[in-house]
Amino acid sequence: MSERHPAARCLHHWPTRALCLAFVAIQAASINWYLMENLKPSWAAMFAADAVILGLFTASFIQSSANIHREKHLPLVTFELSAHLPLCYIAWFAYAIVLDVKIVVIFTTFSTNLDEAVFFGPNTLKTSLAIAGIVFLTFLPTQHDVRCARRRTLITTLTTTVLFDILDGVDILENLFEKDVRESFPAGLARTMIVICCLNFMLPTLPLFTLAKTRFGLKKLPEKLELLHKIGVAYIVNLPLLITRMITWHGLSAVSRCLNHVTFSAMCGTIGCKQNVASECHLFANSVAERSKHGRGSPNTKPPTHGQENSSVGQTFSCLFL
Repeated sequence: MSERHPAARCLHHWPTRALCLAFVAIQAASINWYLMENLKPSWAAMFAADAVILGLFTASFIQSSANIHREKHLPLVTFELSAHLPLCYIAWFAYAIVLDVKIVVIFTTFSTNLDEAVFFGPNTLKTSLAIAGIVFLTFLPTQHDVRCARRRTLITTLTTTVLFDILDGVDILENLFEKDVRESFPAGLARTMIVICCLNFMLPTLPLFTLAKTRFGLKKLPEKLELLHKIGVAYIVNLPLLITRMITWHGLSAVSRCLNHVTFSAMCGTIGCKQNVASECHLFANSVAERSKHGRGSPNTKPPTHGQENSSVGQTFSCLFL
């Protein structure tokens, strides 16, 4: 049982849920205004899709609240007694789909026509898109009330990079607001940037799906899946961002005001990849060392030393990426 008072366990989520819905509504209203102002007033129909998203988020809150209320009355919370929360990842998937449609429309039609001198210009649009990161930060805590350190470690492992991935997706769109810069891109680069951004908004669906399937850490995540997740973050998310930014850096080398921004972003992407690879090398080394301690040899058999050797090799290899 948690040390928190039972009433507090249920009520402390509702301000966060209200804040999450408020951010979703503000983001939807802001981006829809761009569509109506720069295209046609008929784009107000997007509010219908946004209403569905708000409904899905609300339904997920009700579902998670019922599960939290049920778990607090259990003497021991087990995987079998905890409920599966499918709306957790379905709501985010639908939210990302609607947001991606708006991004594709904006950045393939009128993004270069936006004026920085007006309030609803490029900066406000980037801020509106970046609100997705705050939506995730307020959405995730409403789906569980985990206090166990082991379960919280799993949640942190799967979701710690989501905010940065979303901000990276928004950041990569920076140079798509200027027509002269965009025309200097190699063929297809602008569309690649848009695709990467859209994928970054979709990716949080995967950790949310995994958390729902494991009942937010009640079932231990297999090492192979955890390893696959981290490598995926390094090479499916960070590596394409790094490559795209390096190409952009090369193409914009003559545009002095963009150089520092692109250089810093490329450096961050490189560090992100190296940190993920180094982390996996340490994980592999520790795993080998742990298995060597629990070998099948008899008590009189001399303890094997190959585990220590492999651990040293793994740690040495990881140093190459730091």
